[in-house]
Amino acid sequence: MTAEINLSFGQGETCKTIIAWEAAEEPLGLPADIDLTGCTVRLQARTAATAADVVLDLSLENGGITLPAPTDGLIGLFIPADLTAQIPAGVYFYDLKITFAEGTVTRLMAGTLTVTAQITQ
Repeated sequence: MTAEINLSFGQGETCKTIIAWEAAEEPLGLPADIDLTGCTVRLQARTAATAADVVLDLSLENGGITLPAPTDGLIGLFIPADLTAQIPAGVYFYDLKITFAEGTVTRLMAGTLTVTAQITQ
């Protein structure tokens, strides 16, 4: 099930956050960490879900996403200030997809990404 989470940052701002993914462990329903070892993770933002142009593309390959503790289900997002400064102010749509080594694809989260205009130059 995809979590709807709206994100925001300002132009020219360094954006860093950690996402902890847990699942209910049976039979008690207690949180259990998801093992992300061997996964690929990607986040893309666009002006519309079907738009061809990507305004933000984060992945393990480009350093925008890290797995600081893969066996604990931790996902790090990092967008440097020089990159956020290049994104036009506005509201975009994003999702974050995880592909496990055996091929299972999960859309972990999706929502709007609001970029506010930089005032101080």
